[in-house]
Amino acid sequence: MESDIEDDILILSAASLLLRRQTKKKKMKKRRFTVSPYLKLRNIKGRFVKDFEDLRQFPPAFKENFRMTPADFDNLLKLLEPQLSPKHHSRPDSFTSSEKLAMTLEYLASGSYQRHIASVYRASKQAIGKVIADVCDGLYQALKTEYLKVITLAYKPTSSDWLEISNRFNAQWNMPNCLGAIDGKHVAITIPPNSGSAFYNYKGFFSIVLMAVGDADYRLSYIDVGSYGSEGDSTVFRNSAFGKAL
Repeated sequence: MESDIEDDILILSAASLLLRRQTKKKKMKKRRFTVSPYLKLRNIKGRFVKDFEDLRQFPPAFKENFRMTPADFDNLLKLLEPQLSPKHHSRPDSFTSSEKLAMTLEYLASGSYQRHIASVYRASKQAIGKVIADVCDGLYQALKTEYLKVITLAYKPTSSDWLEISNRFNAQWNMPNCLGAIDGKHVAITIPPNSGSAFYNYKGFFSIVLMAVGDADYRLSYIDVGSYGSEGDSTVFRNSAFGKAL
């Protein structure tokens, strides 16, 4: 009798273990993601394959889409190539460095949603989000020394620096006593916990403010990021290191 009970327990245990394994296999199968047929045609019908080289033959059209000439695009690509090149273990259909830069520049230049850029380039929304983040980081690292200066403890512009900028504005654009062209951008964010309405801007969404000052040659001479979205332009400027230094 006891032997029969033990046999039944062993059988039930084995059946339970087998059932758990089968259930686990089913779950693992469900987790496998299939690539959409639409995305599979990226290397045949995607925007980069179909339009990029054609646009290069018409510089005005190219500049409308990417805000730069084909030559500037190539120069920028050379700077970013080491960081953007696909790794050795990448799949055959991985994005090329040129494709990554094109997607990111068109996203930044057009102001379109990421999902729209992903659609026309036939890339997944998850993939294009990572591409844009990687390229933006590469752009910052490659260009910050020559084209971007932020007033910090390590860098404090002198009166002669501002005078040089002013003289350049006067010579290039016939604008005397100008220290820069200034504008702001509301960068949308998810509202931080317990922040009330501090980040809620007049446009109706939550943001932080990016304020930038450009010199006579389109280089950013100063940026300030992080002010509350609810603050006006004059307040952001007055509280910035640039405003205080001026």
